[in-house]
Amino acid sequence: MRRGFERLLRKLLRLRSEPALLVLHWWAPLYFQSSFWNVAEDELDVIASYYRVQSISFRDAFYVPIMADRPGFRLEDIFCDIVHPNAVGHRLFAELVVLQLQEVLAGLLLAPAATGGTWLQAMPPPLFLGNEAAGQAICLKGNALLSAVVSAKGEWKWVDEAREGAQQAKWGMLSTQAGDELLLRIDHNSPLPAQGDSGASSSSVVVGLGLLKSYKDVGAAAVGCSGGCSCNQTRFELLHDQQVSQVYWFYVFVTLSSQPTSAQDCYMSVTVESAIVPNGVNKVKVTSLMVSEDDRAENGNMFTVLKSTDAEGNNSG
Repeated sequence: MRRGFERLLRKLLRLRSEPALLVLHWWAPLYFQSSFWNVAEDELDVIASYYRVQSISFRDAFYVPIMADRPGFRLEDIFCDIVHPNAVGHRLFAELVVLQLQEVLAGLLLAPAATGGTWLQAMPPPLFLGNEAAGQAICLKGNALLSAVVSAKGEWKWVDEAREGAQQAKWGMLSTQAGDELLLRIDHNSPLPAQGDSGASSSSVVVGLGLLKSYKDVGAAAVGCSGGCSCNQTRFELLHDQQVSQVYWFYVFVTLSSQPTSAQDCYMSVTVESAIVPNGVNKVKVTSLMVSEDDRAENGNMFTVLKSTDAEGNNSG
């Protein structure tokens, strides 16, 4: 995640439109067990500081009143669950953004900003060695996901689980029968080979699967690779304790054939399995597919940043 964040910043800073960037750090006390330190924000902010990108921290602004349980800053006043802000939480966050913009404008009145491409010319080298953004990446969601489906053995169906009247659809390939297999084609022609400033090419990609996790009526997804690629056989448990159903990213490191051809397409299989703890039906729902380069990931763990940092986990999508 840290490597990907740096690549994102470098992409944005190189856009021809030269956008003004502002990093927003959200903080959820219950999720982080009320800790002020040892959260992802600290590491991400170091990367932002390296590129002189300003940031806003909800934690820094409101930690004291939240922990003091002051009226208007109680958890039930700001959050709709253990992670997401409600309308009041969004308003507080928006006020921080407005305040930051006002301070920047006030500073510009005192010292007008220089014009020209001097900042782009001063782009520093990546913090992570060779961590240049891949030329292209693939992200398939909604109807676009169907373009990657090669076959669906068993009772796999394309369904929308959104509630009646919902503004946003929740499409995905879904099955509840153990043994049913969904076969996806992993398009390696776009992201590979990828050339960074170092000129080094990669023979591996990160494949992200968007899978639904819930507290009931879910099974497990067994993932494997075939054709012109290989990966470790992996099983993802989709049952969790949180009383919410939400899509999470699950990552698999895929090694591509050294000389891939059209006859050696890379395939990824997703097979429905029963959960370790029986909880109803064995539902597996695939909502999205992402393919991206990360050629220097250590030991197949894309979340490892420093040897002293344990940042493993699945990113909420």
